[in-house]
Amino acid sequence: KVELPKMRAMTMEGLCIFLDVNTKYFNQFEIELKDKKDKISKDFSNIITRIREVIRNQKFEGAAAGFLNANIIARDLGLKDSTEIDHTGNINVTFKEKE
Repeated sequence: KVELPKMRAMTMEGLCIFLDVNTKYFNQFEIELKDKKDKISKDFSNIITRIREVIRNQKFEGAAAGFLNANIIARDLGLKDSTEIDHTGNINVTFKEKE
């Protein structure tokens, strides 16, 4: 029996720790880039978008393959299972008296 290391989900928080910045700073930096029109700002904005796509995809594929807890990842990604039930129908119920 061989034990393999478990997969760890990528997170924006983990990236920010690696970059030695806090998430508030990173998010503010992203917002400020969207308002600017110069090429460097557009390039950085594209990079941040790509980072978010890679992290989301890694979580989704890891959960789909069974390497990550699907319930936790689904909540994190805002995915949900939903069922709609139509309650507009009429139901007739009759009661019989005991004899």
